[in-house]
Amino acid sequence: MSKKIFLIILIAAVFFGVIGFFILLNQNQIPRIDFEESPSEGFQPFPDTRIPGEEGFVPTDGGLGNQGGAVPSRVSVQNTSVNDSRFFQVVDAPVAGFTSLIREEVVIDPPPVALVDSMVEYYNFFEFGTLRIGDTGEGVEALQIILNRLNPEQVLEVGGEFNTDTKNRVISFQTNNNLTPDGIVGRGTQAKLNEVQNIPTDPEEFEPVERIVKHPVIRFQSRANGIISDYNLNTQEVEQITDLVFAGVYESFFANGGNSFVSRYLSGESIQTYVGSILSNEEGFFFVEGEFFASNIPFVSISRDGLSFLYFEVLNRRSIGQVFDFVSGQSRQVFNSSFTEWLPQFNGTSLFTLTTRAASDILGYSYVYDADNVNSFEKGVGGLPGLTTNYNENATKVLYSINNGRFIESYVTDLRDGTTIRLGIATLAEKCVWEDLDIVLCAVPRTVLPAQYPEDWYQGSILFNDRIWEVNTQTGIERIVSSLSNENLSGSMDAFNLVLQNNILMFMNKHDLSLWALDLR
Repeated sequence: MSKKIFLIILIAAVFFGVIGFFILLNQNQIPRIDFEESPSEGFQPFPDTRIPGEEGFVPTDGGLGNQGGAVPSRVSVQNTSVNDSRFFQVVDAPVAGFTSLIREEVVIDPPPVALVDSMVEYYNFFEFGTLRIGDTGEGVEALQIILNRLNPEQVLEVGGEFNTDTKNRVISFQTNNNLTPDGIVGRGTQAKLNEVQNIPTDPEEFEPVERIVKHPVIRFQSRANGIISDYNLNTQEVEQITDLVFAGVYESFFANGGNSFVSRYLSGESIQTYVGSILSNEEGFFFVEGEFFASNIPFVSISRDGLSFLYFEVLNRRSIGQVFDFVSGQSRQVFNSSFTEWLPQFNGTSLFTLTTRAASDILGYSYVYDADNVNSFEKGVGGLPGLTTNYNENATKVLYSINNGRFIESYVTDLRDGTTIRLGIATLAEKCVWEDLDIVLCAVPRTVLPAQYPEDWYQGSILFNDRIWEVNTQTGIERIVSSLSNENLSGSMDAFNLVLQNNILMFMNKHDLSLWALDLR
C-alpha cells in the first residue's frame, strides 16, 4: 500500500472517529431542539359552531392540515337533563389560583350521658373520688342528695359533711345492692350510685371522645392581596389561612397537597416567581416561608402528582427547562432549546409535553418528551393552525383544538395507534381537564361568533357562555354534566383553568375572575 493511500485512509478514520464521538456525546445530553421560525406572539383559545343538538348547529368540515384529510366523528350526543344544585360560587372576588384538599380536624365530643328525665340533676361520682366518714365538700353533698332521692322517708341533712348518719345510709345502700357494706364510697359504690341515676357506670365513658373529621376544602389565593384562604364545602364558610403575601398576584399554583404554592406577579416590567410553603406552629396558626426564583420565568406547570413543577428560563436566547422538587427543594435541568415559545404541560415525574404558542394563522406543533430518556422527544400532533393541546396523564391521548377558518374544531388523537376522532363539541383544549385516561370534562360555549381563535379569546375581545360536557374518548359518548346555571350567577359563565380534584371540578369565570365549583361527588 502506497504512503498516499495510507494517509488518505488515516485522515478519513480520524474524521469519522471525531464525528462518531460527538454523536455519542450528544446522545447523553439534553436535546437541543431548534426551529427556523417562531410562531406569533399572540396567545389565545376556543370554538364556534353551536353545541350539537342545539338549534342552528351546523358542523364544519374536517380539516387537519398535514394530518391527512377529514376525520370521522363517532360521537353519540346525549342531551340529558342536569341538576345544577351542586354548582356554587366559592368567592366572588378575583382569584389567582386554587386547589382542593382534605383537611383533618380534631373534634371533641362530650360524654354520651343518658338520663331518664333530663330535668333531674345527676352526679357523676367518679369525679369525687373515694368518700368516707370525716370527708366534706361537694361530693358528700351529692351523696346525701342521691341517698335522699332513693329513700325519701329517711331524709339526711344535706350539709356536705360525711357523718355517722351518712355512713349508716351508705352501708344500707351497699347491703341492698350486694356490695361490701364498709360505709366507704369506693369504685364499686360509685358505679352503683351512677347506675341508679341511669348514667354511665364506666369512668372511661365520661372521658371526652376525640375523633378526626375529614372535610373537603377549596384553598385559593386572592388576586388583590395574595391572602390564602380555605372554603369549607360542608359549612360553606371561608377561613383565612395566611396574611398578605403579595399584592396583585397574577397567577398562582398549589401543589404538595395544597401545602406549597407558586405565586407570580408583576414588579415593574419583570415577572416575579415566589415558591412558598404553608406551615403551622404548635398552636395551629399558619404561616408562610419561601424564596424567589429567577425573574421573568415565562411559564410554570405543576406535575400531576403535585410534588414538583416545571419552569422555563430564557438564558442567552435559549429556553432552559428545569424541574423543582417540593420535597427536596432542589432543581434539575431537563431541557434545552433555542426555541423559546413553548407552552409546557407537566404530566409526571419526568414526562411533559411541549406545544408551540397558538395563533390562528400559524401552524402549531406539539411534542412529548421524557426527561429520563433523552431520545424520547416525539411528535404528538402538528402542522395545525391555531393548535392548542391538552394531554392525558400518561400522554397516550391528546385533546386538541384547531382554527378552521374563523371557527374552532376539537379532536382527540390516540398516540399509540394514531387514531383520530373529531368531537361533536367545539371548544378550546385549555377549557378541558382529564378525569382519567379516557374521560375528559370540558367547558363548552353554547354559541360562538366567528373570530380569530384562539387570540380573540385570550385577549378578552370574545367571551363565552358555557356548559360542562363529559366526553368518553373510548366510546365516543358525550353528555352534558351541568348547564352552569345558578341564582348567584348574574351574567355568563366563561369557564377556564379547570382543575379536578377530590371529585370537585373547580374553575374561574373569565368574565370577572371569580372562583366557582361543581361538586361531582
